[in-house]
Amino acid sequence: MTKSKKIAINYELAAPDFDQPHTHCSTQGMFGGSSFFVGGGKENYAFMPLNQLVANALEVADSEGYQLPTVRLTKNNHYEIDVTVLRHFDAKPMGVPTPKVIRFIKAKAPTKKVTNERRIGHMIAGVMIDDMFAQPVHTFFERDYNTLVTDKHLLSPEYFEIADSLRDQLLPAQSQVIAALPQVMQELRNRYADASTGQLYQAALQLIGQQLAPILSTIQIWTTGFRQSLDPALKDKLRIVRAIVTSNLFLALTGNLKLDEIGTKGEIKQLIPTINVSVGDVVLPVLIGAFDSGPAVMPMASGALGPRGGHIAFIPWNLLKLLPLIIGIYAHETGHLLQAVIKGYMQTYGKLSADTIMKAAADGTLVFDEEFVMLGEQKIPSATFWAMVFMNQLPEQDADNWGMRATGAWCFIISFALYLAAMTEVAVGDMDHVDHVLRMGSSYSIVKTKEGKLQIRLEPHPQDGPRIGSWQAAIADLMNYPQAGAYARAFAASESGTPTPTRMTWVGQVPKGDDQDDDSLVDSKTTAKKPASKAKAPASKTKVPAKAKAPAKKKTPAKPAGKTQADEAKTNGQPKAAPKPAPKQPQLPTLSASVADYDKCCKLVVKAHLETPTDCLNGMTLQELVNLTPKMHEKVDDVRAKLRAGDGKLSPDYHTFFLTVGAAFCEELKDQVDAGGDPTKVFDALNAPAMEMLLAITEQWEADVKRLDVYKLNAQDVQPKTMKKS
Repeated sequence: MTKSKKIAINYELAAPDFDQPHTHCSTQGMFGGSSFFVGGGKENYAFMPLNQLVANALEVADSEGYQLPTVRLTKNNHYEIDVTVLRHFDAKPMGVPTPKVIRFIKAKAPTKKVTNERRIGHMIAGVMIDDMFAQPVHTFFERDYNTLVTDKHLLSPEYFEIADSLRDQLLPAQSQVIAALPQVMQELRNRYADASTGQLYQAALQLIGQQLAPILSTIQIWTTGFRQSLDPALKDKLRIVRAIVTSNLFLALTGNLKLDEIGTKGEIKQLIPTINVSVGDVVLPVLIGAFDSGPAVMPMASGALGPRGGHIAFIPWNLLKLLPLIIGIYAHETGHLLQAVIKGYMQTYGKLSADTIMKAAADGTLVFDEEFVMLGEQKIPSATFWAMVFMNQLPEQDADNWGMRATGAWCFIISFALYLAAMTEVAVGDMDHVDHVLRMGSSYSIVKTKEGKLQIRLEPHPQDGPRIGSWQAAIADLMNYPQAGAYARAFAASESGTPTPTRMTWVGQVPKGDDQDDDSLVDSKTTAKKPASKAKAPASKTKVPAKAKAPAKKKTPAKPAGKTQADEAKTNGQPKAAPKPAPKQPQLPTLSASVADYDKCCKLVVKAHLETPTDCLNGMTLQELVNLTPKMHEKVDDVRAKLRAGDGKLSPDYHTFFLTVGAAFCEELKDQVDAGGDPTKVFDALNAPAMEMLLAITEQWEADVKRLDVYKLNAQDVQPKTMKKS
């Protein structure tokens, strides 16, 4: 056993691709990595041809390690087929009993002279086989179809166009599954000669569902949200979530929340140019599982998730009782949506971040404590390194910026800190054994480009400690909330570790699907050994072979009697393989950099972001567009007094309270607990009047949106014509 040859490696830091959709909060850990189909606002989705669907499904079946599923038997000796494998969102168990033996391919036409009755019977049998799968597939899609057609009139009118468009995608999706099933089953039969009909049926559904996942998931997200919006037990809370996100979007694009002071819809004007998104776009809240995703907004990027100007606001079920606490979090999520729809926004502010750091380092305004950042044995100039860090962290840093300017520095920092603390306890259970709740480490991935270069791609989520203690603190200072800035620094110092760390790190990772045993990705000091051989990578799923050659039939053991799932598992055509050793991971160098240098960059970049007029904002600065100033913060103090008294009645100038209720709740909760109050009792006492306020605001908001016909605004009516905010 010999050590691999040491190789001197040069890495390059990769700049983010701001031309691609970026939905970092929304995509992390969601639905097991299921992808989504961006509808693009187009009339019809681009379904793949049937032969490509079948070929792609079979590529998965032919991949190394694939096994046919096990299938239960019913008391009547039928296979219990689970059609929910087609559902990638909000699955409800739905089994379809299937006979143990069914034909799923047509018999050949009779060659001998037969009676006309037999000839006609052969034709009828072919029709029956074609439609054999229609009933269970129809049953599966029926719930979504009823939501989009039968119950459409129960939805808010602004959803009608989206419902109609989704309905038009549902029928082709159903037809795709029905047409592909017998073809995939027959090909699986060629590969697994002794497999049961139930296994073939279940496997074909799974493989087809995987290929149609982006389209099916998109349709099902919307139909799930529509059904939830009609549920009396959920309706009011989902209305509040929708109003929170919609009002944030309206505020950001118009600089105005005072709908009650607007006379006609003609007075509503966007201040900044966007893609085909306007203040009249539709937001649909969707409740998701606690482990599917955190709070997130799925934005229109090049078009729409679900056509016709629609956005999805995800809210985990376990946050539904915390709405006043997480208003700041959803202001952050609205920031992600705005990043995607304001023309040239990410390119502008990404360049501004890098240029600010490079210029300050060049003219001596910025003097780093460390001249270089080490990557293994490679020196990276600090200015270059930090410019790349801030460009890669821009999506999250900027979303924090939106959240803080919309809800106030106090509200956002407190809600963010409490949310991280809660998430830590959810993850680890016993907080007595946790030294700190803020992480000082992040990650980077390293990939080889087509040109053979090794690129480092930094994770966009900043390390928690510097994110709060440096970035958010710097924003608070520039918003003239020095006490909030001091709180952020103190919290970061106390909850980042003992003693307070002075360094932040990035640990290297090889992305899934990349060559994980390639010595060319390994640092020169590692001793990882390259294996003698490698499995051939599967062919591209976009390529459709002219004629796929079926592999040799696989031998399977004789099927034993019995009906248990354990017995069924023995007949799946796949002998149990010995567990394979985990592939060796390249030992990539850990990046380590100075927190003090990060802090210096934060102060300069925050100032540039807040105070630089930009073309993408129509000549305005971020601070001019949206900024809850300390003067406006006086409204928060008024609401805090009401919450302390348990009074949920609103003052007449309700329009300021959508954001100030969240700020008042967070600040009052923190102050009362700091004064010795029991967290549970304080929360319960404040939550009831806060929810009463939020529902009243929602009702007034909805009335004004309807009065002004906001959802029927035309793009030409709202797009700006160099009309800087007065």
